[in-house]
Amino acid sequence: MSAKLKDWSLDILGKRFTVKWTKLADQYGKCESGKCLISVNPDYHPEQQKDALLHEVMHAIDLEMCSGLREKQIRRMATGLLHFMRTNPEVVRWLLEVER
Repeated sequence: MSAKLKDWSLDILGKRFTVKWTKLADQYGKCESGKCLISVNPDYHPEQQKDALLHEVMHAIDLEMCSGLREKQIRRMATGLLHFMRTNPEVVRWLLEVER
């Protein structure tokens, strides 16, 4: 496991989810909404880990909002959103600014 990997506590729609780096059989990640737990497999390349974390966060959001997204939809949107954030950092910074 990379030295940079650490467990996080994330606020997802007002619920506190824990992110754990856990070896998973044939999975990049897993979201257990009822346990407020997201697991990401540390054995994969860092790019896959990042995509997997965002993917599982999107699952948590989907489950909390009862959106009913399909796996394929979440997979595509997570990958697309990660690419957007990386290629448009100025817009991402602007989106994250809190107006006072």
